Amino acid sequence: MKANLILVVFIQSVYLCLADAQNIIIEGDNPLVANGGENKVIACKVVSGIANGENPDLKWYDNRGNLVPPNGRIFVISQSATDLMLLLNDVQEDDAGSYNCTGFINGQLQSAHVVVKTKMPLVITEEQAPRTQMFPEGGSARIKCAPQGEVTVSWMDRNNARIEASHERYVISPGYLEIPNINRTDDGIYKCTVIGVGNFMVVPITVTVTVPPEIVKPPTAQSVSVGEAARFECVATAKPAPKYYWYFNTITLELTGERYNLSRDNGVLIIKKVIKDDAGTYKCVARSTDKSDEKDAALTVLVPPQINKLDNATGDEGTSATIKCTAYGEPIPKITWMKEGTSVEITDGSQIDNSDIVASQVTRDDRMEVEGSLQISNLKSSDAGFYICKATNEAKSVEKSAYLSVQYKPNFSKVMKDVMYSWGGQSTNIKCIATGVPSADITWMNKEGQTINAGDQYYSLKSVTIGEDTESTLTVSVDFSNEGIVFGTYTCKAGNAIGESTKNFTLQRADPPPSPSAQLKEVTPISITFDVNIPKTFNGPPVQEIEVQYSNAQPRKVRVGTMDSKIEIVLDGLTPGTAYNVKVYARNEVGLSPEYSLPTQTLQARKPYPIVVLSKPYGDYPLKFNLQWNTPNNGGYPISSVYVKYAQVEVFPNKSASNEFQKKQLLSGWIGPIKVDGAATAYEINSLRPSTYYEVEVTAVNNKGTSDAKSFIFVTGKDQPTTEAPVEEKTPKPSKKSQDTNSSAQQVPLGIVIAIIIIVVIILFIVIDVTCYYKRKCGVFMCIKERVGRTGSMETRSKEKIIEEGDADGEKKVPLLADNKDTEGSDADQEIGETAPASDEKEPEDKEEKPITPVKEVEEAEEAKPEDQDKPASPKEETKDVTDGGKE
Repeated sequence: MKANLILVVFIQSVYLCLADAQNIIIEGDNPLVANGGENKVIACKVVSGIANGENPDLKWYDNRGNLVPPNGRIFVISQSATDLMLLLNDVQEDDAGSYNCTGFINGQLQSAHVVVKTKMPLVITEEQAPRTQMFPEGGSARIKCAPQGEVTVSWMDRNNARIEASHERYVISPGYLEIPNINRTDDGIYKCTVIGVGNFMVVPITVTVTVPPEIVKPPTAQSVSVGEAARFECVATAKPAPKYYWYFNTITLELTGERYNLSRDNGVLIIKKVIKDDAGTYKCVARSTDKSDEKDAALTVLVPPQINKLDNATGDEGTSATIKCTAYGEPIPKITWMKEGTSVEITDGSQIDNSDIVASQVTRDDRMEVEGSLQISNLKSSDAGFYICKATNEAKSVEKSAYLSVQYKPNFSKVMKDVMYSWGGQSTNIKCIATGVPSADITWMNKEGQTINAGDQYYSLKSVTIGEDTESTLTVSVDFSNEGIVFGTYTCKAGNAIGESTKNFTLQRADPPPSPSAQLKEVTPISITFDVNIPKTFNGPPVQEIEVQYSNAQPRKVRVGTMDSKIEIVLDGLTPGTAYNVKVYARNEVGLSPEYSLPTQTLQARKPYPIVVLSKPYGDYPLKFNLQWNTPNNGGYPISSVYVKYAQVEVFPNKSASNEFQKKQLLSGWIGPIKVDGAATAYEINSLRPSTYYEVEVTAVNNKGTSDAKSFIFVTGKDQPTTEAPVEEKTPKPSKKSQDTNSSAQQVPLGIVIAIIIIVVIILFIVIDVTCYYKRKCGVFMCIKERVGRTGSMETRSKEKIIEEGDADGEKKVPLLADNKDTEGSDADQEIGETAPASDEKEPEDKEEKPITPVKEVEEAEEAKPEDQDKPASPKEETKDVTDGGKE
């Protein structure tokens, strides 16, 4: 009974299994998740139940129940009769849904379906949420952020604060954030946060509050000359910044072209070279968004004046003449006049300072022309000259000159001499200069009124005409036989077509100058000094020189300048105690004056006169002073020598009335006197202190004695470095005695001293080095190197081991120093069985570069005591190693 029950259950299970079996399946995930933009393939296959050769006729139906065709964005491809693939190209959001695959199995229609779920990326287009949005000030702004699909939207203001639905300033509506009565403070970046399925996106939106353009600086009217540049400037405020456009007159086309410099960003219009047709109105239009503002200004084109006609004029003396000037320009120019060489402008009407001059002008508007006239009545010769016509309008001024020629009878120059002097053997020129228009003809007449012709005895004539001036020269030759004929009055007669004029000249006999006068100034044993007063000549040429005669000496002649009224004369080289009759004469071109006698006696011979120091009291150098003096009066005997002495002094703060330092007290003893050659006039004082006052005395010596000393105080220069080479003074060499006195000031040059010191040091070093080598068998450098290379303290050196060589039969022992750096870690250390003490000092690098020389036997080595073998050796017990240039 139990077995039957089991069999029934098994049969039912097999039936149910066979009944639920799918012959058509869809491979892959079900449901299938497809991302937006992807390509997906879904395979439908028959896996069982089909008889051989049977065609299941598989078909795919889309999410709307439509048969999927073999082409299109969604299409099918058959791999075989039992395999049909569904292809979804560029998955879209509306591709989501159920897709069915159907086929016939054993004549029965079967199907399988798959659910496609689309997952689209969150994309917000510029159209859905424009990234930049502008709104006019004062209106209601609706900031757009309207994404499609099942999303939620939230907002953040320009300060990144979340905007709630209940916000009092903002209104949130689907797809928009509204700002009522928006103003400039609402400018900024607002953020629209869009949350989709498993994704979100923050969209920044720049909100700009626009302000309509307003021209705050309109273009101004311009007046520009032809050929120049015109510049208009237009400034407007707006938000966003405005763009500028320019228009001419009523033309609606924007100004463009190479003749213009303009930019839509800066509002400047430049017309490079203005022509007359550019005159008119220029309009500036400032645009921002869909708003605009405009202003205009006029351009006036000026035509600079041009003087078209200006003619010279001529008139006779006493009559009238008119100069006319015609000028063109736009606007019509005005005409003024001026005589060249003056600064007074002649305007329309009769002139206040001269009613004979009248100016006028007439305009012709149809021709943009003006004609000016300058009329001068009662002409005089002084009216002749160039007259400037000046035409002026707003553009500029131009000038042009015309010449007014006044015909007048000759007149004579005022620079001529009326009286001339001559004497026998001389030829004298009498010049007559006459000015006239036309130019004058000149004739000469003698004192009897007879005309002088060229070639007449005693006379010659020469005439030259330059412009309006005629110059005639009458040359009169005088000798002692014709003085009664040629001396007298001569008449110059100048004439032209207008009239004639005459002028008289007088030729007189010239006399020598009168006698001069003289005054003594100074008499010394060897010189006489006196002043000579130059006499004035009335009937002859001026004095040219003064001549002095004395004793049997050659006459002394001194030239006299034209402005001299007195000159000083020095007669030197005279004999002391001698009387001289000095005679003084004045000479001109005619001859010598009567003498002026000046009897004088020189003084007896004496000691030299005091020396006068010529140096300035302020020295140029801190350590020396160049003392200079005049050549003293020797008193009648030659100066054999000059003595100089000086001392340091203290001076009063104030100078004397003669602007000299005043000594308060001596601060040091006198240095000197220093003997200098008698012909010397300078001496250089050395070894001084900077900025220090010194008193100096200079005396001269001759056979009669020593001159009186005259004090002179100077101050040396400040102590400061200088690159200038000292100036070599050309002073006489001191005598041998003075050289001995100043030998301490003469020093060996510093370079030679340094060289000598270096040579002595080198020689001394060589001597020490040789001595060290013979006494210690090492040079100075080697000994220093040994000392530096040795390490360890006295305690370390006391631990040196003395190794016995041989056995106890009395063989000699050779000590081995434990601190030998060159044998550190050697076999000797290993045999002793001790480690050499470590040194904190760094070994010299060249220690290992030199090989250790063999150690010589010590001729006398102390015998180590048995009880002391285990003790460290004291420093006194150290044994010296004698090496051939080696190291301890």
